[in-house]
Amino acid sequence: IKVASQISDFENRELYRIYWELGKIYTYIEKYEKAITEWKKIQIDNKDPLPAVQPAELYQSFAEAYIGHLHNYKLGIEYAEKELEAKIKIHGQESAEIGIVYNRLSVCHEMLENIDRAIEYSKKSLELFNKDKNKLTEQANAEFRLGNLYAKIKTYALSFQHYKNYLNMVIKRNVSDIDREEKLNRAKAIRTVYLNSGEVDEEIENLLKKSGLTDVQSSGKSPEKKIEFYDYSFDSTPRNRDKKKSLDDL
Repeated sequence: IKVASQISDFENRELYRIYWELGKIYTYIEKYEKAITEWKKIQIDNKDPLPAVQPAELYQSFAEAYIGHLHNYKLGIEYAEKELEAKIKIHGQESAEIGIVYNRLSVCHEMLENIDRAIEYSKKSLELFNKDKNKLTEQANAEFRLGNLYAKIKTYALSFQHYKNYLNMVIKRNVSDIDREEKLNRAKAIRTVYLNSGEVDEEIENLLKKSGLTDVQSSGKSPEKKIEFYDYSFDSTPRNRDKKKSLDDL
């Protein structure tokens, strides 16, 4: 009976690996629903010391598919929370890897219009990225993201502070993983938020000028127009960056 059980476990592991690889193949050809169908055949046994697929990796794949491609943010939250629990067991709570998961959760809550929760998770992600000198790009992205989130709820003092942190990073520290076009788009987005806010902040005006923009001086009046901005996707990779969005549309 014991031998038969071991053979069965081995066969299950091999099946699970096949399901895992099939799912990955489907993602390469952008068939994400089919990928998820294969991955759901994999049974996670938390007591198994040698699982066919690591739970953290499986949950991350679910979360990325639901958030970045299928735009099902409720299921994205469900799997990102499972990913978070699994990764804390591996990396501990202070790892920048946990910050990446917090960022995923922030994006989901933003898209579901839970802005306070989105801010909460983005602040947690920034705190962890700030502790890792190798996460400069993630730090810059988190600062820009928090600037956008606070702008959505018209908390401009905090929005501008995070925007200034972001601009200082890309100007003085030359964050090379954010390409020149994206930096310019983000600077334009910050300018639009700033000019529409009706606030006056000389520091942010000077930083925008250093970014190569003109016409950044605020009149102190808030014009009646939509604020549009560029955001970035949950994993900060160019292939998944969000398209331009309007604050009024989200």
